[in-house]
Amino acid sequence: MSLPIKLTLPEHFLEEEVRCGYTVTTKLKKVWAVELDLLNELLRVCKKHNIKLIVFGGTLLGAVRHKGFIPWDDDLDVALTRDDFDKLCSIAPQEFRHPYFLQTALSDRRYFFSFARLRNSDTTCVISGYGTPDYNNGIYIDVYVLEGYTDSKVKWHVQRWLQLISVKFMNLYYQPKRRNNSLREIVFRFPRPFIRMFKYETLMTFHNRIIGLYTKSSSRIGLRDEMSEQAQRYWIYKSELCDLTELTYECISVPAPRHYEAILSRIYGDYNTFPPVEELGKWHEGKLSFAPDIPYADYFKLKVNGRQNGLR
Repeated sequence: MSLPIKLTLPEHFLEEEVRCGYTVTTKLKKVWAVELDLLNELLRVCKKHNIKLIVFGGTLLGAVRHKGFIPWDDDLDVALTRDDFDKLCSIAPQEFRHPYFLQTALSDRRYFFSFARLRNSDTTCVISGYGTPDYNNGIYIDVYVLEGYTDSKVKWHVQRWLQLISVKFMNLYYQPKRRNNSLREIVFRFPRPFIRMFKYETLMTFHNRIIGLYTKSSSRIGLRDEMSEQAQRYWIYKSELCDLTELTYECISVPAPRHYEAILSRIYGDYNTFPPVEELGKWHEGKLSFAPDIPYADYFKLKVNGRQNGLR
């Protein structure tokens, strides 16, 4: 079965191979192919509408260190400013045609993310704990928004507290009722009527204002949607976003900050050192289930039929 992509792949790209001592299976290569196609489509749209986008995080590391995917990785990350993100969301319905779908908190309300995911609806990537046919489960690439940082620990903790509350509210708004009636679930559902007194769009605007509190005043921007201490390392100076270059990423060219060495050093330290062998491939182990040859809608039908027939 051929993959539902437009990108022309290099000959033998889908064949299993060993990279940096790690075996990249044909299945993982298919996942890569779908993600490369998604990135290529996103770059096409951004170029057409003069939207500035960069590869970031592990994808930037892969571009610099491996000229493509980190061999033991299975995702792809890009980032852009709030203004460009809003512009991308506004043109998405006209630019992205099936199977491409820009999943946001407004275009797919079953599960809340404060960033976007460009998905291929004719493939499957089920996130553990969130698998439902009412939610687009196609293979995706993450499209992150870069927001400002504060150097004040007090302000950072207040912002994080408000952010945690707003995320819980957003998740609760459209989340289906769970079957168990444990005390924890009853308490968790209790605020839903109050939350629904507000429009979903109003709560979304409130959330965006929280994570963007310091964007105008800060000289650096990064992944403020992430609330862990580790995520605080994922930032760049605004000036670094103004000076870009092109890097090779597998079979396509991707935009990246010209001073990528400094950025990678801030995030990872000695970024040319590989993780211990026993940690390779563990990042998403047990968290993501891929089926690059099957549309997610069909995947769930097969899953239901399997249960009905006593299959596991």
